[in-house]
Amino acid sequence: MDHYPFGETTIKIRNFFLLALCLWATGCVPSLATPAVTEPSAAQLTLSAAPLRPTNTLPSATALPPTATPVPPSSAPGDEDVISSQNVDRVALLNRLGNGMVDDIAYAPDGKTLAVVTSQGVYLYDAQTLTEIASFPNAGDIYPVQIAYNRQGDLLALGNLEAPDICRLVLWRFSEGRWQQDGQVDAYIECLADALSPDGEFLAAPNYDTRLVTVWRTRDLDQVQTFPLEYSGDIYSILIQLAFSGENTLAIEEGNMVSVYNLKAGKLLHRLEEPGMYLHHLAISQDGNVVAARDAAAQKILVWNLGNKAAITLEDAYEDWLTGAPLLLSPKGDLLAIGHNNPSGGQPAGWVDVWQLSDRTALAQVANPEWTYSPEATFHPDGSTLITWLEGVDFWQAQYGTRLASLSGYERHDGVVSPDGVLLADTDEGQIQLVRLSDGQVVHALKGTGETGPGTQVFSPDSRLLASIHIPGMVEIWSVADGSLEKSYEIKGNGDHYAILPGGNFMVVEDTEGITVSLLNLWDGAILKTYPSPIINEYGGLLASISPDGKLLALGATNSPLEVWQDGKDAPLYTLTSPFEWTAISFSPDGKSLVTAADAVQVWKASDGKLHFSPTGDLTSYRNALFSPDGAQMVTTDQGVIHLWDMRDGALLQSLEALPPALFSPDGAMLITSGEGVVGFWQVSDGILLRSMEAATLPAAFSSDGRTLISMRDGVVETWGVPAP
Repeated sequence: MDHYPFGETTIKIRNFFLLALCLWATGCVPSLATPAVTEPSAAQLTLSAAPLRPTNTLPSATALPPTATPVPPSSAPGDEDVISSQNVDRVALLNRLGNGMVDDIAYAPDGKTLAVVTSQGVYLYDAQTLTEIASFPNAGDIYPVQIAYNRQGDLLALGNLEAPDICRLVLWRFSEGRWQQDGQVDAYIECLADALSPDGEFLAAPNYDTRLVTVWRTRDLDQVQTFPLEYSGDIYSILIQLAFSGENTLAIEEGNMVSVYNLKAGKLLHRLEEPGMYLHHLAISQDGNVVAARDAAAQKILVWNLGNKAAITLEDAYEDWLTGAPLLLSPKGDLLAIGHNNPSGGQPAGWVDVWQLSDRTALAQVANPEWTYSPEATFHPDGSTLITWLEGVDFWQAQYGTRLASLSGYERHDGVVSPDGVLLADTDEGQIQLVRLSDGQVVHALKGTGETGPGTQVFSPDSRLLASIHIPGMVEIWSVADGSLEKSYEIKGNGDHYAILPGGNFMVVEDTEGITVSLLNLWDGAILKTYPSPIINEYGGLLASISPDGKLLALGATNSPLEVWQDGKDAPLYTLTSPFEWTAISFSPDGKSLVTAADAVQVWKASDGKLHFSPTGDLTSYRNALFSPDGAQMVTTDQGVIHLWDMRDGALLQSLEALPPALFSPDGAMLITSGEGVVGFWQVSDGILLRSMEAATLPAAFSSDGRTLISMRDGVVETWGVPAP
């Protein structure tokens, strides 16, 4: 550390939340070039109406080695407890797979407690054992994206983008045993360039219109300072970056310059600039003495020591400025971590290089084979450990790149749930994993023979089989009971034009020449019938629906007429046309009606194609029309209101002040809505709201026996039910 008199500090927080896009970069090579220095010149949410309280109090840290967080035990609903309007108040969380997508990580000033903020809420861990010690739910669809501990140890978090140009910055505080909203700032700002000071005392954001950076005090949201943006060119063509140090210093990066200010006095301390630079990342040490920036134009990392006026340059063969690859300094400013993406698409796909700045030595390369691009990262307060997060949270020895531990619970769980609500079919590293929802255990790993890896998955209606569909190419049929491959068959078709029909038993595939469409039995590959292919242009998609009795097939494209074919006939029974693109078609469960959505929703008599009625509202948010299980009712939405219609005569039955998506209970007695993070259980017969609860996941399906409600969002799967007394 001959060139760097680094000061002690207590905490390092990521200073801004960058957009994580998979763009590419290569490794870096040290250089002795020196730039000039001139002076002066930013849930777990339970379905419960109870107060939002932590799961536990914070115990003292222990010196045990890091361990993975175990999967929490789950309870199972009793055999008699089918979810109904009579027991909806007892519906509770049974199990959760995944804690959500990680947005930010921060350590307490003493380094003993670790906070992880995700799309589901905030989770607190003992930093030594990595055991969860508390969790706090967020509220609604505004969830934190940045977090910091202030001097008192309270947690403060920032809200998320609310509109294309408006950001709602919501501040949260843990106080008096509760996780509470402390205030908010609404401003015309760039949400990807907000910054929270490491001690949580200040919040800063740039305003492109006024060309000012505003700083607020978080405890009362009073404005304390404004700083000018000095970039001489088009201010909207650059991404402004902000970074606080631990010494009340604010650095502002804009275009070709970095300005460093004394936050309290509002005084310009340093201005670092060089003609031709195009900066897009910014980092500052906690003592405010070391500043680092990435120059996309020259493909270099520029590092300035403001204490002794020294400057160095690290070569960084980097190809694009718009990336989420991190650039961060250790708290003491002696280490620099640089994220990279592989431009060749090879392995590793993303990694982080760690450099020692005193002698410009590349110490380590941190990489995980599962990373698809560079992760986000932060340092432990003592600088010894580097924490990365991308499809998981990993802990590394900073100087050697050795992985010390991984935090479980942050892998993504996306896929298809079996109709009986028992299993989730998820894809991971080229194979299908059948995950038991009750405890998160992988019961079977299915490795197919398809060259393209797992395709679309579909469970059979009885949950006994799973089909993995590779278009064009192969369909593989797996036994759910033992994970064996029961059969496979080849199909030849247009990979862009195929559809799985509602019910899960049939699919339609257009041939490679675009002349015919074949109706296949999904489970044995038998071609049941061939039809003339609708005209599908390059922007269109295939639409198909089959009646429950299998006698009628509606076939068309988003931008062509719909033809309804009757089994045994060689010509269409009738044709429907629209001047607008079709967005959805579906037969009612009783097969008596065909519902289409284009510019409006229309209900046709399935037997002859005559218009039955046109309900008001919009169905375009649904892939298929939403019917009650018996087909007697249908749902449309219209400007914050959900309408229920009588399919017999088109009469309006109920209007509910709720937002989609929506879901009928298996008995049809309840409608569950979940717009804007609020789940509502409505009684269909009279429109009464039976229960309203905040949630971060969205109800997606009921199990076929009605005992389990499955909700999913952001890689998290939750199961809900009525626990046995």
